[in-house]
Amino acid sequence: MSLDKVGCSIVALVATMLMLIGLAYLLVPVEVLSITGQFNLDGDALIDVRATYGGFQVGLGLFLFVQIFRRENIAFSLLLLAIIFISVGSVRFVTSFVEVHVSYPHLIAGGVEIASAAACLFLSISIANERR
Repeated sequence: MSLDKVGCSIVALVATMLMLIGLAYLLVPVEVLSITGQFNLDGDALIDVRATYGGFQVGLGLFLFVQIFRRENIAFSLLLLAIIFISVGSVRFVTSFVEVHVSYPHLIAGGVEIASAAACLFLSISIANERR
């Protein structure tokens, strides 16, 4: 299997996960948020959660699906995912040392996000070098 096909598969997997998680935030935001803690949100906060978490993730997922069909942008899509994953994972790790009561799922998610960033970055560079 070529690196390009591996890259497309990874981008498709992440895009699908983003779409599903984004839809969950749009449809049942309180239930999704309560996985890591108790939330009592008013209507304004629910709109913000739906727009920020749901809308952003659905939009990013759709963007990635478009990139899969435009095959020449897979390395760019992987680089974008690497930047997003390293940002989110780093924030998780840094803030888990600042906050007093942090659950293990956040640390595990941060580790997975940083490992995913490294894999996406490596694959992005490899695909770009292969095309030269």
